Amino acid sequence: MQLASGYKTLKKKCKKVLFWMLITARIIWGVGDASFFCIGMSYVSRLFTSEKHGRTMGVFQAVEMVGSFLGQTAGGFLAANYGPRMNFLVCTVLGVVALLMVTLIKGMQNRNDVSKPASSLVPTRKEMTKVLTGTVIAACLINLVAMTINSGLLGTILPIYATEELLLSLTQYALLVSGSTVGSIVGNLIGGFAADKIGRKKTLIFGFIMGAVSIAGILVFSTFMPLVAMMFIKGIFWGIIYAVTPAFIADAVPDEVRGIGIGTFRTFMDMGGLIGPIIMSTLVEFIGVPIGYTYSFYLGIVMILGCLLLVLKLQETVRVQ
Repeated sequence: MQLASGYKTLKKKCKKVLFWMLITARIIWGVGDASFFCIGMSYVSRLFTSEKHGRTMGVFQAVEMVGSFLGQTAGGFLAANYGPRMNFLVCTVLGVVALLMVTLIKGMQNRNDVSKPASSLVPTRKEMTKVLTGTVIAACLINLVAMTINSGLLGTILPIYATEELLLSLTQYALLVSGSTVGSIVGNLIGGFAADKIGRKKTLIFGFIMGAVSIAGILVFSTFMPLVAMMFIKGIFWGIIYAVTPAFIADAVPDEVRGIGIGTFRTFMDMGGLIGPIIMSTLVEFIGVPIGYTYSFYLGIVMILGCLLLVLKLQETVRVQ
């Protein structure tokens, strides 16, 4: 009996240890993801002139979306056929391959100050003064609001609304998400190239119009096929915002502090992902269902209108081709 009791106690402790191991791994993953975003985009922005920042950012972001789409599909297949642990093993192998590929990338020194090493990992006041221009602040706020909508409304409220109010099956909702992902890839590519051809501000305005149309459409339609179309348009909205706003940062921030600028931009994006679900779920709970869902969609449209006003604060420094 004592042996059995000791075994149960050990088993519980092992489960707790495994849980905290997963939490720790998740934290490390988040740090790595954010770091790669900042370093990767900073590096890509230095490889090309300002006239090509839109398309290069669009392609860079689209590749990430393609990887996410393929990863979700492959992960589900592996988990269903070989168990969830196989996902971790495959990801470990892919991580090692990615690490080897990164070691082949040549480093870049700041053009304006090659000999002077960085004195601190914390940005100085002088550096932040160069970064926090009106355009950068407006772009960061746009990103904050857009991420609040994407994470809070479309990522948190929409799944509950679709499955509990519209009574869509999980398979149907999965297809809606797939349609949104495909739309994001298209939006990245179209938005990036359009930003270089017709201008960043015009492209952003078009993207936000698509966002308002998609949110209104999701609220109006209740059948599956129209919702697929709306989710595709929603993906285009997010893809355009995700591709074009970093181009504003790359254009507005001097080369020697561009990494800080993109890091600031990413911080605002993550902040939107943090507060979005809290704001939207609190609103729905305060008003009550089902009318709370309707008001959350209304709030999303109002936030998009606010972003359109912020777009007017952005300054384009690149001539369209």
